[in-house]
Amino acid sequence: MMMTFLLCAGLLGGPTIARLPVTEEGFDIHFTHSLSQTPVVMHFTMDHHTLYLTGSTSEGDGADLPYIRGVKMSMEYVTHLVGAQDGVSLTRPGQATLKPADLAQGAWTFTPCKDRPTSGE
Repeated sequence: MMMTFLLCAGLLGGPTIARLPVTEEGFDIHFTHSLSQTPVVMHFTMDHHTLYLTGSTSEGDGADLPYIRGVKMSMEYVTHLVGAQDGVSLTRPGQATLKPADLAQGAWTFTPCKDRPTSGE
């Protein structure tokens, strides 16, 4: 039985704009690195209280990259500054891609929702 958690996404300090189901497989945040202008994918898993950065892939070696796969760094939330041209997207296995800039621009925050996890297949 696979657990499903809810990831809340919205503008920093504002209301939740999207509630996204996330399985134990986790999710990825894709963006273009601001300095090296190369694609970056950050890999996350979560439980009902905490996000875990589990690695990243990048074509460059910009500031703070890459994160080593297999290291599980806990985080309360993740924030990304989203503009029209930043290419930030959030992907989950078998689910639709979220492109935050299609909804609102600004500092987006991704954090576990306070809802309880559910079991699913």
